[in-house]
Amino acid sequence: MKIAVVGVGGLGSLFAGRLCEHADVTLVARGKRLKQLREQGITVKLEQGCEHYAADRFQILDSELDSELSRLAGIDFLIFTCKTQQTGPLAQLLVKHVSAACQIVSLQNGVDNEMVLAEAFNRPVIGAMTVRFGSHLNSDGSVGVVGELISRFGVYPTGINAPVAQLVAVMEQAGFTASQSEDICLESWKKMVINCACNPVSALLPGDIQSLYQSEPTRWIMVNIMREAAAAAAADGVEITPQQLNQLADMLANMPPLKSSMQVDAERGTPLELDGLTGAIMSRAAQLGQEALVTASIHHLLLAKYPNAAV
Repeated sequence: MKIAVVGVGGLGSLFAGRLCEHADVTLVARGKRLKQLREQGITVKLEQGCEHYAADRFQILDSELDSELSRLAGIDFLIFTCKTQQTGPLAQLLVKHVSAACQIVSLQNGVDNEMVLAEAFNRPVIGAMTVRFGSHLNSDGSVGVVGELISRFGVYPTGINAPVAQLVAVMEQAGFTASQSEDICLESWKKMVINCACNPVSALLPGDIQSLYQSEPTRWIMVNIMREAAAAAAADGVEITPQQLNQLADMLANMPPLKSSMQVDAERGTPLELDGLTGAIMSRAAQLGQEALVTASIHHLLLAKYPNAAV
């Protein structure tokens, strides 16, 4: 199996490293991260130990050079793990380099990426999501991982097929607890509910997710953002029931003490995924004639605090 990973940050590096033991893996990166990958390979620091994957285990391509991207022609799966704001531009850059048989996979935050990719590549997209773990890129180029390596895959918006089964099988070989989902759109929205509670609040009020949820004032904010996100899902024809919302709140209450990706971005001064998370909730609430007031308040406070947040 030939797999390419686009956006080789914390999450992309974790999956690429684990997968290179069981597939031919290509990395697509640029700038400082490209240099790190070519010089250092991938180092993943998990709770149970450290894993290192040398650079020569991968084909490493510069996303800014068409001459290198042409090597993507024979890949079977193109997995996007980039930030939501990069999905459209990268899709337009890569579409001419992959075959019609290549399976496109979104392993990202948010609920818009699959639609963007399906339009750009003119084919069904495999939606994927992680559950109960976080990964982030350290300043030295290594990747820190906390939590259980659980992931789910399905054809967006609903259904499963043979490529999904193939992808799940190789993910299991790579040490992930992977499963197929008949309704990946619903699963993505469930994660969106949690992400919208964790990411913006932790970027505004730094602290690990566990401690933020245990604090009564921040828990109130997080719970109300979850309610607004669940209501906004109706704009996509997705129903999140009160029982499911309670289950998601229980998951959040038992989240390990990890940093959110948006918090890491805020600390580094890099753009935040506001449009893909809080922005998506606000726009869908507007479609329904509603206002997501708590979500909008946090969104605009982040814009005020971080001038380059929406770049």
